[in-house]
Amino acid sequence: MDNCLVMRDALSQTWPDATPVLCIFHLLQQIWRWLHDRNHGIAIEDRPHILLGFKRALYAESEGFQAEYQSLIEDEVASKYPNFIKYISDVCNDCESWALCYRQDLPLRGNNTNNYCESQFVNKLLSDASGKFDGTYSRRFAGFSKKKNESLGFQKPSSEAQVLALQDLVSLGKKIPHI
Repeated sequence: MDNCLVMRDALSQTWPDATPVLCIFHLLQQIWRWLHDRNHGIAIEDRPHILLGFKRALYAESEGFQAEYQSLIEDEVASKYPNFIKYISDVCNDCESWALCYRQDLPLRGNNTNNYCESQFVNKLLSDASGKFDGTYSRRFAGFSKKKNESLGFQKPSSEAQVLALQDLVSLGKKIPHI
């Protein structure tokens, strides 16, 4: 998930025993945006160096995480910015949700970002809503399984049913071209 406190709170209330896992892409984007915020006063030439130090901690093996984090906050460049040290210390208080070394026993199958999931989910929704199913699902929605001559017992909705389903869609603000 993204590092949204409202979302995290809702998910933890719904699934209190679940392990929260932050999207690495969005976390790095959050750090990069913080470094680029003029109000924080980080020199342009120091931003990549500081981000690289954070990435070393993020991707460190379990035994190396604390050493990389310590190296970051003691780094000559990073230590010029007490506000960054405070910020990154707050971020690192929640390292169990984003540092790769804490994910080794989770069934993530190597997927540490939600961008792929988001884009695939949207693609599937658009594909289903338009009735123009992609190659992966088109045979199944046509009533066929992956095995030849085997029926799954359901059919692609008729054109009329597709039109009725499209009428019930609710706009969430983003314009989607008619397909």
